[in-house]
Amino acid sequence: MYNNRVGLGWRVFCSYNVGLDVYCVVAIINPKVFGGIRDYISAATIDDLVNIEERFNHEAQRISDILGTFSDYNLNRVDYCANFDLRKIDSLLTVEQMMILLKRANIPHHFKLGGIYDKERSHRFKTYKDNLYLKNGSVTINYYAKHSQLLKMDENNPSLEDSSHIIRFEIQCKSRKLYPMKKLLRDRSLSTLEIVQVLLSDERCYGVLEGYYKRVVMYGNYHTLDYARKVVERENFQQQKKERLIAALELVSRCRGIAKAKLAYGEDKEGLDLFRRSLRELVGLRINPVTIPREWGVVWAWGLWEYLVVGGG
Repeated sequence: MYNNRVGLGWRVFCSYNVGLDVYCVVAIINPKVFGGIRDYISAATIDDLVNIEERFNHEAQRISDILGTFSDYNLNRVDYCANFDLRKIDSLLTVEQMMILLKRANIPHHFKLGGIYDKERSHRFKTYKDNLYLKNGSVTINYYAKHSQLLKMDENNPSLEDSSHIIRFEIQCKSRKLYPMKKLLRDRSLSTLEIVQVLLSDERCYGVLEGYYKRVVMYGNYHTLDYARKVVERENFQQQKKERLIAALELVSRCRGIAKAKLAYGEDKEGLDLFRRSLRELVGLRINPVTIPREWGVVWAWGLWEYLVVGGG
Protein backbone atom coordinates (compact mmCIF):
# COMPACT_ATOMS: atom_id res chain seq x y z
CA MET A 1 0.00 0.00 0.00
CA TYR A 2 1.30 3.48 -0.91
CA ASN A 3 1.28 6.26 1.69
CA ASN A 4 1.11 9.66 -0.02
CA ARG A 5 2.28 11.43 3.13
CA VAL A 6 5.39 9.22 3.53
CA GLY A 7 6.44 8.82 -0.10
CA LEU A 8 7.07 5.08 0.13
CA GLY A 9 4.72 2.18 -0.36
CA TRP A 10 4.91 -1.59 -0.67
CA ARG A 11 2.98 -4.10 -2.73
CA VAL A 12 3.26 -7.88 -2.46
CA PHE A 13 2.32 -10.13 -5.37
CA CYS A 14 1.97 -13.89 -5.21
CA SER A 15 2.06 -16.29 -8.15
CA TYR A 16 0.72 -19.77 -7.51
CA ASN A 17 2.45 -22.52 -9.47
CA VAL A 18 2.36 -26.29 -9.09
CA GLY A 19 4.33 -27.04 -5.96
CA LEU A 20 5.77 -23.53 -5.75
CA ASP A 21 4.47 -20.15 -4.56
CA VAL A 22 6.46 -17.16 -5.83
CA TYR A 23 6.25 -13.86 -3.97
CA CYS A 24 7.33 -10.50 -5.35
CA VAL A 25 7.73 -7.25 -3.43
CA VAL A 26 7.35 -3.92 -5.22
CA ALA A 27 8.47 -0.64 -3.65
CA ILE A 28 6.84 2.62 -4.85
CA ILE A 29 8.89 5.75 -4.12
CA ASN A 30 8.24 9.47 -4.43
CA PRO A 31 11.82 10.74 -3.89
CA LYS A 32 10.81 14.25 -2.81
CA VAL A 33 8.24 13.24 -0.20
CA PHE A 34 10.32 10.25 0.93
CA GLY A 35 13.18 12.66 1.56
CA GLY A 36 11.05 14.68 3.96
CA ILE A 37 10.02 17.52 1.65
CA ARG A 38 6.27 18.03 2.11
CA ASP A 39 5.70 19.48 -1.33
CA TYR A 40 3.04 17.56 -3.23
CA ILE A 41 3.12 19.78 -6.35
CA SER A 42 6.72 20.18 -7.48
CA ALA A 43 8.15 17.29 -9.47
CA ALA A 44 11.11 15.44 -7.98
CA THR A 45 14.52 16.04 -9.58
CA ILE A 46 17.85 14.23 -9.54
CA ASP A 47 18.82 16.31 -6.48
CA ASP A 48 16.11 14.56 -4.47
CA LEU A 49 17.98 11.25 -4.77
CA VAL A 50 20.59 12.30 -2.24
CA ASN A 51 20.89 9.60 0.44
CA ILE A 52 17.85 7.79 -0.97
CA GLU A 53 19.62 4.41 -0.82
CA GLU A 54 20.49 4.88 2.85
CA ARG A 55 16.96 6.03 3.74
CA PHE A 56 15.39 3.17 1.80
CA ASN A 57 17.56 0.55 3.51
CA HIS A 58 16.78 2.01 6.93
CA GLU A 59 13.00 1.92 6.29
CA ALA A 60 13.11 -1.61 4.83
CA GLN A 61 15.17 -2.91 7.76
CA ARG A 62 12.75 -1.30 10.19
CA ILE A 63 9.90 -3.32 8.70
CA SER A 64 11.51 -6.68 7.93
CA ASP A 65 14.78 -8.27 6.84
CA ILE A 66 12.82 -9.97 4.07
CA LEU A 67 12.52 -6.63 2.21
CA GLY A 68 16.26 -6.63 1.52
CA THR A 69 18.21 -3.55 0.45
CA PHE A 70 17.96 -0.98 -2.33
CA SER A 71 20.42 -2.91 -4.53
CA ASP A 72 18.12 -5.97 -4.44
CA TYR A 73 15.44 -4.12 -6.42
CA ASN A 74 15.10 -3.62 -10.14
CA LEU A 75 13.70 -0.37 -11.55
CA ASN A 76 10.58 -1.25 -13.56
CA ARG A 77 8.78 2.08 -13.90
CA VAL A 78 9.73 5.75 -14.08
CA ASP A 79 7.25 8.63 -14.12
CA TYR A 80 8.66 11.67 -15.93
CA CYS A 81 6.61 14.77 -15.22
CA ALA A 82 6.43 18.54 -15.43
CA ASN A 83 4.05 21.17 -14.08
CA PHE A 84 2.53 23.93 -16.16
CA ASP A 85 1.43 26.80 -13.92
CA LEU A 86 -1.15 28.90 -15.77
CA ARG A 87 -0.56 31.79 -13.37
CA LYS A 88 3.10 31.94 -14.36
CA ILE A 89 2.18 31.75 -18.02
CA ASP A 90 -0.29 34.62 -17.50
CA SER A 91 -2.77 32.55 -19.45
CA LEU A 92 -6.25 33.96 -20.02
CA LEU A 93 -7.50 30.38 -20.08
CA THR A 94 -8.60 28.51 -16.98
CA VAL A 95 -7.32 25.04 -16.12
CA GLU A 96 -10.70 23.64 -17.19
CA GLN A 97 -10.50 25.38 -20.58
CA MET A 98 -6.90 24.29 -21.15
CA MET A 99 -7.85 20.70 -20.36
CA ILE A 100 -10.58 20.90 -23.03
CA LEU A 101 -7.95 21.98 -25.59
CA LEU A 102 -5.52 19.27 -24.47
CA LYS A 103 -8.22 16.60 -24.82
CA ARG A 104 -8.60 17.65 -28.48
CA ALA A 105 -4.98 16.74 -29.16
CA ASN A 106 -3.53 13.95 -31.28
CA ILE A 107 -3.61 10.27 -30.33
CA PRO A 108 -0.42 8.58 -31.59
CA HIS A 109 -0.58 5.24 -33.37
CA HIS A 110 -0.85 2.23 -31.02
CA PHE A 111 -2.16 4.37 -28.14
CA LYS A 112 -5.67 4.01 -26.73
CA LEU A 113 -7.72 6.76 -25.12
CA GLY A 114 -8.55 6.06 -21.48
CA GLY A 115 -12.01 6.52 -20.03
CA ILE A 116 -15.02 4.72 -18.61
CA TYR A 117 -18.27 3.35 -19.96
CA ASP A 118 -21.17 5.31 -18.49
CA LYS A 119 -23.75 2.56 -18.08
CA GLU A 120 -26.06 4.54 -15.81
CA ARG A 121 -26.72 7.72 -17.83
CA SER A 122 -25.39 8.12 -21.36
CA HIS A 123 -24.65 4.44 -22.04
CA ARG A 124 -21.52 5.31 -23.97
CA PHE A 125 -17.77 5.60 -23.53
CA LYS A 126 -16.67 8.82 -21.83
CA THR A 127 -13.16 10.15 -21.39
CA TYR A 128 -12.02 11.08 -17.91
CA LYS A 129 -13.29 14.50 -16.88
CA ASP A 130 -10.12 16.10 -15.57
CA ASN A 131 -7.40 14.42 -17.61
CA LEU A 132 -6.22 13.20 -20.99
CA TYR A 133 -5.14 9.59 -20.52
CA LEU A 134 -3.46 7.62 -23.32
CA LYS A 135 -1.78 4.26 -22.96
CA ASN A 136 -0.19 1.31 -24.70
CA GLY A 137 1.76 -1.67 -23.41
CA SER A 138 4.88 0.28 -22.50
CA VAL A 139 3.93 3.95 -21.94
CA THR A 140 1.10 5.92 -20.35
CA ILE A 141 0.63 9.59 -21.27
CA ASN A 142 -1.34 11.62 -18.76
CA TYR A 143 -2.30 15.31 -18.61
CA TYR A 144 -4.41 16.22 -15.62
CA ALA A 145 -5.58 19.02 -13.37
CA LYS A 146 -3.33 18.71 -10.31
CA HIS A 147 -5.94 20.19 -7.95
CA SER A 148 -8.52 17.54 -8.88
CA GLN A 149 -5.97 14.76 -8.45
CA LEU A 150 -4.88 15.91 -4.99
CA LEU A 151 -8.49 16.43 -3.93
CA LYS A 152 -9.37 12.84 -4.82
CA MET A 153 -6.34 11.49 -2.98
CA ASP A 154 -6.62 13.58 0.18
CA GLU A 155 -9.02 16.49 0.70
CA ASN A 156 -6.79 17.72 3.54
CA ASN A 157 -3.61 17.80 1.45
CA PRO A 158 -1.54 20.87 2.51
CA SER A 159 -0.70 21.72 -1.14
CA LEU A 160 -4.32 21.74 -2.29
CA GLU A 161 -4.74 25.51 -2.54
CA ASP A 162 -1.47 26.04 -4.41
CA SER A 163 -2.40 23.41 -7.01
CA SER A 164 -5.48 25.17 -8.40
CA HIS A 165 -3.66 26.59 -11.45
CA ILE A 166 -1.44 23.59 -12.18
CA ILE A 167 -1.65 21.14 -15.08
CA ARG A 168 0.58 18.11 -14.65
CA PHE A 169 2.11 16.45 -17.69
CA GLU A 170 3.24 12.92 -16.91
CA ILE A 171 4.84 10.14 -18.94
CA GLN A 172 4.85 6.78 -17.19
CA CYS A 173 7.50 4.52 -18.72
CA LYS A 174 6.89 0.90 -17.84
CA SER A 175 9.33 -2.00 -17.75
CA ARG A 176 9.10 -2.73 -21.48
CA LYS A 177 10.08 0.86 -22.28
CA LEU A 178 12.92 0.96 -19.74
CA TYR A 179 14.43 -2.45 -20.50
CA PRO A 180 16.71 -1.49 -23.45
CA MET A 181 18.23 1.44 -21.54
CA LYS A 182 18.63 -0.58 -18.33
CA LYS A 183 20.35 -3.40 -20.23
CA LEU A 184 22.78 -0.95 -21.78
CA LEU A 185 23.60 0.52 -18.38
CA ARG A 186 23.93 -2.90 -16.72
CA ASP A 187 26.35 -3.92 -19.45
CA ARG A 188 28.47 -0.98 -18.31
CA SER A 189 28.45 -2.48 -14.78
CA LEU A 190 26.51 0.39 -13.23
CA SER A 191 24.97 -0.14 -9.80
CA THR A 192 21.23 0.05 -9.15
CA LEU A 193 21.58 3.57 -7.77
CA GLU A 194 23.69 4.70 -10.73
CA ILE A 195 21.10 3.32 -13.16
CA VAL A 196 18.37 5.20 -11.31
CA GLN A 197 20.43 8.40 -11.47
CA VAL A 198 20.88 8.09 -15.23
CA LEU A 199 17.22 7.34 -15.90
CA LEU A 200 16.08 10.22 -13.69
CA SER A 201 18.56 12.77 -15.01
CA ASP A 202 17.20 16.17 -16.05
CA GLU A 203 18.35 15.63 -19.63
CA ARG A 204 16.51 12.34 -20.03
CA CYS A 205 13.38 13.71 -18.33
CA TYR A 206 13.29 16.75 -20.63
CA GLY A 207 13.87 14.63 -23.72
CA VAL A 208 11.09 12.14 -22.90
CA LEU A 209 8.57 14.86 -22.05
CA GLU A 210 9.32 16.96 -25.12
CA GLY A 211 9.15 13.93 -27.41
CA TYR A 212 5.66 12.94 -26.31
CA TYR A 213 4.42 16.54 -26.07
CA LYS A 214 5.15 17.20 -29.74
CA ARG A 215 3.49 13.90 -30.74
CA VAL A 216 0.31 14.48 -28.74
CA VAL A 217 -0.33 18.17 -27.99
CA MET A 218 2.00 19.53 -30.69
CA TYR A 219 3.96 22.78 -30.55
CA GLY A 220 2.43 26.16 -31.19
CA ASN A 221 0.24 28.72 -29.47
CA TYR A 222 -3.54 28.60 -29.36
CA HIS A 223 -5.68 30.93 -31.48
CA THR A 224 -9.32 31.25 -32.35
CA LEU A 225 -10.10 29.84 -35.78
CA ASP A 226 -10.64 33.34 -37.20
CA TYR A 227 -7.32 34.61 -35.84
CA ALA A 228 -5.43 31.49 -37.01
CA ARG A 229 -6.84 32.02 -40.51
CA LYS A 230 -5.49 35.59 -40.50
CA VAL A 231 -2.04 34.40 -39.40
CA VAL A 232 -1.93 31.94 -42.30
CA GLU A 233 -3.21 34.54 -44.76
CA ARG A 234 -0.39 36.92 -43.78
CA GLU A 235 2.25 34.38 -44.78
CA ASN A 236 3.96 34.64 -48.16
CA PHE A 237 2.62 31.30 -49.38
CA GLN A 238 0.94 30.34 -52.61
CA GLN A 239 -2.83 30.56 -52.33
CA GLN A 240 -3.20 26.81 -52.71
CA LYS A 241 -1.03 26.19 -49.65
CA LYS A 242 -2.89 28.82 -47.62
CA GLU A 243 -6.20 27.16 -48.46
CA ARG A 244 -4.82 23.74 -47.51
CA LEU A 245 -3.60 24.94 -44.09
CA ILE A 246 -6.85 26.76 -43.38
CA ALA A 247 -8.84 23.68 -44.43
CA ALA A 248 -6.84 21.62 -41.90
CA LEU A 249 -7.62 24.13 -39.14
CA GLU A 250 -11.30 24.11 -40.06
CA LEU A 251 -11.45 20.31 -40.06
CA VAL A 252 -9.86 20.07 -36.61
CA SER A 253 -12.28 22.72 -35.33
CA ARG A 254 -15.30 21.02 -36.88
CA CYS A 255 -14.31 17.58 -35.57
CA ARG A 256 -13.33 19.03 -32.17
CA GLY A 257 -9.90 17.50 -32.17
CA ILE A 258 -6.92 16.28 -34.18
CA ALA A 259 -7.55 12.58 -33.55
CA LYS A 260 -11.19 12.83 -34.71
CA ALA A 261 -10.14 14.87 -37.74
CA LYS A 262 -7.76 12.07 -38.77
CA LEU A 263 -10.62 9.56 -38.57
CA ALA A 264 -12.60 11.66 -41.06
CA TYR A 265 -10.24 10.51 -43.84
CA GLY A 266 -11.21 6.87 -43.45
CA GLU A 267 -9.26 4.82 -46.02
CA ASP A 268 -8.01 7.91 -47.86
CA LYS A 269 -4.30 7.48 -47.05
CA GLU A 270 -3.18 10.17 -49.49
CA GLY A 271 -5.56 12.71 -47.99
CA LEU A 272 -4.46 11.76 -44.47
CA ASP A 273 -0.79 12.15 -45.37
CA LEU A 274 -1.49 15.62 -46.77
CA PHE A 275 -3.43 16.52 -43.62
CA ARG A 276 -0.51 15.43 -41.44
CA ARG A 277 1.80 17.54 -43.57
CA SER A 278 -0.50 20.53 -43.03
CA LEU A 279 -0.36 19.97 -39.27
CA ARG A 280 3.44 20.02 -39.34
CA GLU A 281 3.43 23.23 -41.37
CA LEU A 282 0.99 24.90 -38.99
CA VAL A 283 3.21 23.95 -36.06
CA GLY A 284 6.13 25.47 -38.00
CA LEU A 285 4.18 28.75 -37.94
CA ARG A 286 3.77 28.38 -34.15
CA ILE A 287 0.06 27.71 -34.63
CA ASN A 288 -1.37 24.82 -32.65
CA PRO A 289 -3.89 23.02 -34.90
CA VAL A 290 -6.41 22.98 -32.02
CA THR A 291 -8.24 26.32 -31.89
CA ILE A 292 -9.91 28.24 -29.07
CA PRO A 293 -13.73 28.27 -29.17
CA ARG A 294 -14.95 31.75 -30.09
CA GLU A 295 -17.42 31.90 -27.20
CA TRP A 296 -14.60 31.82 -24.65
CA GLY A 297 -13.73 35.43 -25.51
CA VAL A 298 -9.98 34.72 -25.72
CA VAL A 299 -8.27 35.32 -29.06
CA TRP A 300 -4.76 34.03 -28.28
CA ALA A 301 -3.06 31.98 -25.55
CA TRP A 302 0.37 30.50 -24.95
CA GLY A 303 0.93 26.87 -25.82
CA LEU A 304 2.31 25.17 -22.71
CA TRP A 305 5.62 24.03 -24.18
CA GLU A 306 5.81 27.14 -26.32
CA TYR A 307 5.90 29.25 -23.19
CA LEU A 308 8.74 27.19 -21.72
CA VAL A 309 10.87 27.57 -24.85
CA VAL A 310 9.96 31.06 -26.10
CA GLY A 311 8.33 32.78 -23.15
CA GLY A 312 11.12 32.07 -20.73
CA GLY A 313 9.22 29.74 -18.37
